[in-house]
Amino acid sequence: MKGCCSRRNKFWHTLTRSIAVALVVTSGPTVTLAEGPSSTPPPSATQGYVLTGFKWAVYQTPDAKTECPNGLNAGPRDQIKGQFPNAVAGKTAPGGLSLEEIFIKREAANFWPQLADKTLDPLPWKDATGPVSYGLDLDGKVGRNDFTSPDGERGIDNQLFRAIGCVNGFRETGTFANFGDLAARSLHYDRILIELTGIDNLTNSDNVDVTFYRGLDPIIMDGTGKPLAHTTQRIDAQRGAMFVHKLHGKIDNGVLTTDPATLVIPWQSYMGYSVEANEWIHSARLKLNLTPDGAEGLIAGYADVESFFDAIARTRDTQVSRGYTNTALYKALIRLADGYPDPKTGRNTAISCAIKVTFVQAYIAHDDVASVTRDHAGTLSRRSETHIND
Repeated sequence: MKGCCSRRNKFWHTLTRSIAVALVVTSGPTVTLAEGPSSTPPPSATQGYVLTGFKWAVYQTPDAKTECPNGLNAGPRDQIKGQFPNAVAGKTAPGGLSLEEIFIKREAANFWPQLADKTLDPLPWKDATGPVSYGLDLDGKVGRNDFTSPDGERGIDNQLFRAIGCVNGFRETGTFANFGDLAARSLHYDRILIELTGIDNLTNSDNVDVTFYRGLDPIIMDGTGKPLAHTTQRIDAQRGAMFVHKLHGKIDNGVLTTDPATLVIPWQSYMGYSVEANEWIHSARLKLNLTPDGAEGLIAGYADVESFFDAIARTRDTQVSRGYTNTALYKALIRLADGYPDPKTGRNTAISCAIKVTFVQAYIAHDDVASVTRDHAGTLSRRSETHIND
């Protein structure tokens, strides 16, 4: 019996060695993978990301002297002091109004600046100046109002920077910059996904489709408070149809750029209560530095002035901390708007802008994507027809 087991073990040992040798001999030439994970194609030539950071791109120097030589803009309290330095509660202020009546008028103007009394914000608005700004060349021209990017690209269009660059709350450490990141990470309404398909690799790909979706799942944070990559995001197939957009682009040396398209970006204010508004960005395009774990860069285009104001300026209780008044900001947006003139009035309805964005990699689940409808396409088309650029 012992000899039988010994012969059986020897047989199986010889057989497995023979199979291993056969596999080596018949396996063909050795395949060498390209160095670096960004040089290899993602699975199924697809790469997904989820937005983790969102802030309007404001170029700034440490002391603000370059872009804001006259200082920062005044908030509502300083506006009142500047306009009515001797006003006292219960007394008649200049113009025949009591201070209480002035407060009521200003409160109404926060929500309807188009109808506001022109005397409510008499202090001059301080535009950002200087030759440098973040952004992209949106019109293919180098105009007298254009900037140069920090890395030397000329023809940068970002008039929104002029409007908000000297508002404390929109600067890098300001209230809005902080809440923009918090909203992107914490609020489900703002869950933005992008999916890249048709990729050769993350270094160079000539033809890439970029699709925007709204996601359903939370962003998971690690122990240090940073968003985790490589989680799964489901697509909001029921209520996210109007946020589905497809752009064509390419990847060159690890940088994704896209052709322009109209985007509707979901936006809910992170201010302790629900204010849902959507940002309309016309002729929007992306410029993102890609890695297997994340992406960062810019979304640039022409922000619809009214939707920008709805989503940003009407947020309650933020004018004091951000350092502006709604009526003054609205007038600056109208004055500096540089795109999509209204066909009836000729007044520009959109302002060139750039948004700093960050993403982490995510696996995008397509279980219900077939049910995502595009009923909003007609609305996009009709609205775009009334915003024809020069």
